[in-house]
Amino acid sequence: MQHERHVAAAGVAAELGGWREFASIDEKVDVSPDVELWRRAQKAGRTFAFVPRLSAIKFPASWRRDVYRTRPHHEQEHWLGRIDAEPDLESTLLVDCITAEEMPRNIRYGDLLRTFARQTVGRIRRRFATPSRKPIDKIRRFKGL
Repeated sequence: MQHERHVAAAGVAAELGGWREFASIDEKVDVSPDVELWRRAQKAGRTFAFVPRLSAIKFPASWRRDVYRTRPHHEQEHWLGRIDAEPDLESTLLVDCITAEEMPRNIRYGDLLRTFARQTVGRIRRRFATPSRKPIDKIRRFKGL
């Protein structure tokens, strides 16, 4: 099952022309590479659908120093193995999150909702904002490009 999913995803990406880097001087792309790939998939007639199970986890390259230089894949292997092997993984992760000792105990529900809403709106704005060249160069260096 793991191999089939990987081949299918790789096939779609290859069919669409592969993963593109941030905008170069010759090419004007106003979004991150993953958003740009999703947009090309949609334009090519690919559809996106809700699935009742966790089927993938995205590991943002911008959080992983030298990821393009070292090309680690242990995290993906670990999580794909768990997704395939644990039929109740979603429930297990939710219970772990709820029962974790490091969870804040003294936060009012209204404050929690406001913080969640503020962070969600901020992340959506950042996700769809047009990146400027300077931060892109800094991100590229961090990733090992």
